[in-house]
Amino acid sequence: MSDVAEALGVSSRSIEHLKKRFVEEGLEAALERKAREKPPRDIIFDGAFEARLVALACSDTPEGNAAFVECMDEPCKQLIGEVRKPMPCVPGKPERMDDEYVRNGVVEIFMEVEPLAGKRHVAITEHRTRKDWAMQIRQMLDERYPSALKVRLVMDNLKTHTIASLYETFKPGEARRLAERLDIHYRSKHGSWLNMRDRAQRPERTMP
Repeated sequence: MSDVAEALGVSSRSIEHLKKRFVEEGLEAALERKAREKPPRDIIFDGAFEARLVALACSDTPEGNAAFVECMDEPCKQLIGEVRKPMPCVPGKPERMDDEYVRNGVVEIFMEVEPLAGKRHVAITEHRTRKDWAMQIRQMLDERYPSALKVRLVMDNLKTHTIASLYETFKPGEARRLAERLDIHYRSKHGSWLNMRDRAQRPERTMP
């Protein structure tokens, strides 16, 4: 069960609850999200919040004390292979490819972007669990920003993007050392204007 939970990036308790719903209520109930007893509380990101976040992202970096990682995210990408070898282009004919393909699994792409410095870093992993995120954070702090006292990190509020992930992965002393060097800011739910990762992944919008 722990292997399944790790592969899906959820807790073993979530898997246990899912099994219980399947046994007690059937397949349809297990596949559907359980209705909330209370409606979720609306989170309002007003103009003041947006202004503060924009000011943070665009402000000058204190020399020697902090570094910006504008966006850190880890999208899931499917790997596909060709069933038939593509036919190369020849004079008068474009390259031709069969639309049939084979699935070769999926990977997680951890991307960090520091737009003010024109820097980005990409790492490929099999999963995106709390441990995977924590390992990327330690590498970022110790290898890419070793002299920065604080790294201001702007990202979405995925459940793995928390200080708790550091404490689940490392010993308390190491987790605290890393946590004290982070200044985390979560972007708004619909803040695609701040999602530099998507722009950096597109060739036509590549950063300098």
